[in-house]
Amino acid sequence: MNGEFEFPDFEEYIHGEFNKQYAVRVNERVHDRAMSNTKRGELAREIRKIEWKAAFGDARGEAEQIDHEIETLEDEKDDLDAKIRELQAEREGVERRLTRLRERRKNVDTSEQKLETIMETLEDDVWDGRPVNTELSSVKKAARLAQVEPDDIIDRLKERTGAPDHAFVRPGESRFKWSPAEAARIKAELDN
Repeated sequence: MNGEFEFPDFEEYIHGEFNKQYAVRVNERVHDRAMSNTKRGELAREIRKIEWKAAFGDARGEAEQIDHEIETLEDEKDDLDAKIRELQAEREGVERRLTRLRERRKNVDTSEQKLETIMETLEDDVWDGRPVNTELSSVKKAARLAQVEPDDIIDRLKERTGAPDHAFVRPGESRFKWSPAEAARIKAELDN
């Protein structure tokens, strides 16, 4: 080695074999407290760090400090990566729920459109003089879509059209007969 000293690796040094021992007197209570406040071997490690720094200077101590900071930052990065994965999983759950709700909303829109189409057809039937009542399959279908009773659909139609009550009864239930001529006459009155 030509009298040149080679730096040992710090970790190898800290955990390596030792053949030199210091005889240093310290206050017993301070020593006991230091031992109780540290994990097994930690106090010896700290003493070896001091010896290392005295032997090789601050440059090696700085390298060790940088290595420690790198370790700390890598741990922080790992923690952040775990949080990101957790948040990503949570976001994906929200995205799935959002997709399901949008699909439900679309179905609601479709149901509302179907209901409106049936209601318009029933209005046309009223104004064409055809009696519309709770027994008609289109009234029952509208009631299912609106999640109401058929009588509620008839009430809505009465409100929307303004036609007389006898336009919404089964044939023979009223002494008045709903006809195309009467429907045209009443519609003309309502339009004026």
